[in-house]
Amino acid sequence: REFGGALDAARAELRQWQESGERAHLHSAWALYMGLFRAVSPRQAALTSLDLASVSPRLLGATALELAVPGTYEPQAPLVTISGFRPRLSVIASKQRPRRVMLAGDDGREYSFLLKGREDLRQDERVMPLFGLV
Repeated sequence: REFGGALDAARAELRQWQESGERAHLHSAWALYMGLFRAVSPRQAALTSLDLASVSPRLLGATALELAVPGTYEPQAPLVTISGFRPRLSVIASKQRPRRVMLAGDDGREYSFLLKGREDLRQDERVMPLFGLV
């Protein structure tokens, strides 16, 4: 809402560039986007939680799934399925700012998962058992 006018202006500049091919429109759109980035970055760094409704309304609305809670499947045991997701994601204060999502299993327990974007999780997978020992 707050940045809608600037986003509309940048989108209009991009359309004009596509129609005319004039690079001035492209540069203008880029300047608008950079201004928005500078305005949003400090706010994003201060976030400690996110409303799942604003990030992924479909995920928040997903209930009684026929999907096992990751890491709980055992061949001879009853299947623990996802009954829903908690309405807030925690943002962890670290370099990559991963998110922690909480989901409810149909067994009445809550399960916590770490969400990390654009990263290779294999290294984390190897280091986590070491942290468990410390």
